[in-house]
Amino acid sequence: LHINKVAYAIKCFEGALEIKDDVETMELLANAYIAVNDHKGAIAVLEKESALNPSEIKPLLSLASVYFLEEEYAKMNDTCNRAIAIDDNDITALYLNAKALVGLKDTIMAIAMLTKAISIKDDYIDAYLLRAKTLYSMEQITNAKEDLEHLLSIESDNEAALLLKGEIIASENRVEEAIE
Repeated sequence: LHINKVAYAIKCFEGALEIKDDVETMELLANAYIAVNDHKGAIAVLEKESALNPSEIKPLLSLASVYFLEEEYAKMNDTCNRAIAIDDNDITALYLNAKALVGLKDTIMAIAMLTKAISIKDDYIDAYLLRAKTLYSMEQITNAKEDLEHLLSIESDNEAALLLKGEIIASENRVEEAIE
Protein backbone atom coordinates (compact mmCIF):
# COMPACT_ATOMS: atom_id res chain seq x y z
CA LEU A 1 0.00 0.00 0.00
CA HIS A 2 2.80 2.43 0.89
CA ILE A 3 4.58 1.88 -2.42
CA ASN A 4 1.35 2.60 -4.30
CA LYS A 5 0.59 -0.97 -5.36
CA VAL A 6 -2.99 -0.55 -4.19
CA ALA A 7 -4.58 -3.35 -6.24
CA TYR A 8 -2.06 -5.86 -4.89
CA ALA A 9 -2.43 -4.49 -1.36
CA ILE A 10 -6.21 -4.98 -1.60
CA LYS A 11 -5.71 -8.63 -2.57
CA CYS A 12 -3.34 -9.10 0.37
CA PHE A 13 -5.71 -7.45 2.85
CA GLU A 14 -8.65 -9.49 1.56
CA GLY A 15 -6.57 -12.67 1.88
CA ALA A 16 -5.56 -11.77 5.42
CA LEU A 17 -9.20 -11.17 6.36
CA GLU A 18 -10.18 -14.56 4.96
CA ILE A 19 -7.83 -16.08 7.51
CA LYS A 20 -8.84 -13.91 10.45
CA ASP A 21 -10.97 -10.81 11.04
CA ASP A 22 -8.70 -8.03 12.21
CA VAL A 23 -9.77 -4.43 12.81
CA GLU A 24 -6.47 -2.88 11.71
CA THR A 25 -6.51 -4.86 8.45
CA MET A 26 -10.13 -3.84 7.87
CA GLU A 27 -9.20 -0.18 8.29
CA LEU A 28 -6.32 -0.54 5.84
CA LEU A 29 -8.54 -2.36 3.33
CA ALA A 30 -11.26 0.29 3.61
CA ASN A 31 -8.67 3.03 3.00
CA ALA A 32 -7.33 1.12 0.02
CA TYR A 33 -10.83 0.78 -1.43
CA ILE A 34 -11.36 4.51 -0.98
CA ALA A 35 -8.04 5.21 -2.72
CA VAL A 36 -9.31 3.39 -5.82
CA ASN A 37 -12.80 4.92 -5.54
CA ASP A 38 -14.41 1.59 -4.64
CA HIS A 39 -16.79 3.13 -2.14
CA LYS A 40 -19.07 0.10 -2.10
CA GLY A 41 -16.15 -2.11 -1.06
CA ALA A 42 -15.17 0.38 1.65
CA ILE A 43 -18.75 0.51 2.93
CA ALA A 44 -18.95 -3.28 3.17
CA VAL A 45 -15.69 -3.48 5.12
CA LEU A 46 -16.56 -0.58 7.44
CA GLU A 47 -20.03 -2.01 8.14
CA LYS A 48 -18.42 -5.32 9.09
CA GLU A 49 -15.82 -3.55 11.24
CA SER A 50 -18.48 -1.53 13.06
CA ALA A 51 -20.51 -4.71 13.65
CA LEU A 52 -17.44 -6.37 15.19
CA ASN A 53 -16.81 -3.34 17.43
CA PRO A 54 -20.22 -1.79 18.14
CA SER A 55 -18.84 0.43 20.92
CA GLU A 56 -16.12 1.97 18.70
CA ILE A 57 -16.87 5.32 17.07
CA LYS A 58 -13.99 5.46 14.55
CA PRO A 59 -15.37 2.96 12.00
CA LEU A 60 -18.76 4.67 12.17
CA LEU A 61 -17.19 8.04 11.38
CA SER A 62 -15.27 6.51 8.47
CA LEU A 63 -18.46 4.85 7.25
CA ALA A 64 -20.40 8.12 7.47
CA SER A 65 -17.68 9.86 5.44
CA VAL A 66 -17.92 7.24 2.69
CA TYR A 67 -21.72 7.51 2.68
CA PHE A 68 -21.21 11.25 2.14
CA LEU A 69 -19.06 10.55 -0.91
CA GLU A 70 -21.86 8.35 -2.24
CA GLU A 71 -24.50 11.00 -1.36
CA GLU A 72 -26.30 8.39 0.77
CA TYR A 73 -27.51 11.00 3.26
CA ALA A 74 -30.14 8.86 5.01
CA LYS A 75 -27.61 6.08 5.68
CA MET A 76 -25.05 8.70 6.69
CA ASN A 77 -27.54 10.21 9.13
CA ASP A 78 -28.32 6.79 10.65
CA THR A 79 -24.61 6.02 11.00
CA CYS A 80 -23.93 9.38 12.63
CA ASN A 81 -26.81 8.81 15.05
CA ARG A 82 -25.19 5.50 16.05
CA ALA A 83 -21.89 7.32 16.62
CA ILE A 84 -23.61 10.05 18.63
CA ALA A 85 -25.27 7.36 20.75
CA ILE A 86 -21.76 6.18 21.67
CA ASP A 87 -20.45 9.70 22.38
CA ASP A 88 -22.86 12.63 22.10
CA ASN A 89 -19.99 15.11 22.47
CA ASP A 90 -17.88 13.83 19.58
CA ILE A 91 -17.54 16.92 17.40
CA THR A 92 -16.76 14.93 14.24
CA ALA A 93 -19.93 12.86 14.63
CA LEU A 94 -21.96 16.04 15.18
CA TYR A 95 -20.38 17.73 12.16
CA LEU A 96 -20.87 14.72 9.87
CA ASN A 97 -24.45 14.40 11.08
CA ALA A 98 -25.01 18.05 10.17
CA LYS A 99 -23.63 17.37 6.67
CA ALA A 100 -26.06 14.46 6.32
CA LEU A 101 -28.94 16.62 7.54
CA VAL A 102 -28.05 19.35 5.04
CA GLY A 103 -28.13 16.67 2.33
CA LEU A 104 -31.56 15.59 3.62
CA LYS A 105 -32.66 19.27 3.59
CA ASP A 106 -33.27 19.23 7.36
CA THR A 107 -31.51 22.55 7.88
CA ILE A 108 -32.95 23.27 11.35
CA MET A 109 -31.50 20.05 12.81
CA ALA A 110 -28.25 20.64 10.91
CA ILE A 111 -27.93 24.05 12.58
CA ALA A 112 -28.62 22.41 15.96
CA MET A 113 -25.86 19.81 15.41
CA LEU A 114 -23.38 22.46 14.27
CA THR A 115 -24.24 24.70 17.20
CA LYS A 116 -23.59 21.84 19.61
CA ALA A 117 -20.25 21.04 17.92
CA ILE A 118 -19.24 24.71 18.11
CA SER A 119 -20.27 24.89 21.77
CA ILE A 120 -17.84 22.04 22.45
CA LYS A 121 -15.01 23.44 20.28
CA ASP A 122 -15.25 27.20 19.78
CA ASP A 123 -12.62 27.27 17.02
CA TYR A 124 -14.17 24.51 14.88
CA ILE A 125 -13.69 26.21 11.51
CA ASP A 126 -15.46 23.59 9.37
CA ALA A 127 -18.53 23.73 11.60
CA TYR A 128 -18.65 27.53 11.45
CA LEU A 129 -18.34 27.46 7.67
CA LEU A 130 -21.05 24.84 7.19
CA ARG A 131 -23.33 26.66 9.62
CA ALA A 132 -22.75 29.96 7.77
CA LYS A 133 -23.52 28.29 4.42
CA THR A 134 -26.64 26.69 5.85
CA LEU A 135 -27.82 29.93 7.46
CA TYR A 136 -27.23 31.77 4.19
CA SER A 137 -29.28 29.16 2.32
CA MET A 138 -32.04 29.80 4.87
CA GLU A 139 -31.73 33.56 4.18
CA GLN A 140 -30.53 34.25 7.72
CA ILE A 141 -27.92 36.67 6.44
CA THR A 142 -27.08 38.38 9.74
CA ASN A 143 -26.38 35.09 11.51
CA ALA A 144 -24.38 33.79 8.55
CA LYS A 145 -22.22 36.94 8.56
CA GLU A 146 -21.65 36.59 12.32
CA ASP A 147 -20.37 33.04 11.83
CA LEU A 148 -18.12 34.16 8.99
CA GLU A 149 -16.71 37.04 11.03
CA HIS A 150 -15.92 34.67 13.90
CA LEU A 151 -14.37 32.14 11.52
CA LEU A 152 -12.27 34.84 9.85
CA SER A 153 -11.11 36.09 13.25
CA ILE A 154 -9.66 32.60 13.77
CA GLU A 155 -8.35 32.05 10.23
CA SER A 156 -8.28 35.32 8.30
CA ASP A 157 -7.22 33.78 4.98
CA ASN A 158 -9.84 31.00 4.81
CA GLU A 159 -10.68 31.03 1.11
CA ALA A 160 -14.09 29.37 1.39
CA ALA A 161 -15.17 31.83 4.11
CA LEU A 162 -13.93 34.82 2.10
CA LEU A 163 -15.77 33.62 -1.00
CA LEU A 164 -19.00 33.10 0.94
CA LYS A 165 -18.64 36.51 2.58
CA GLY A 166 -18.16 38.07 -0.86
CA GLU A 167 -21.22 36.25 -2.16
CA ILE A 168 -23.31 37.49 0.76
CA ILE A 169 -22.10 41.07 0.34
CA ALA A 170 -22.80 40.89 -3.41
CA SER A 171 -26.34 39.70 -2.66
CA GLU A 172 -26.78 42.96 -0.73
CA ASN A 173 -25.84 44.92 -3.89
CA ARG A 174 -22.50 46.02 -2.44
CA VAL A 175 -20.56 44.85 -5.48
CA GLU A 176 -17.33 46.83 -4.98
CA GLU A 177 -17.03 45.64 -1.38
CA ALA A 178 -17.80 42.07 -2.48
CA ILE A 179 -15.05 42.17 -5.09
CA GLU A 180 -12.61 43.45 -2.48
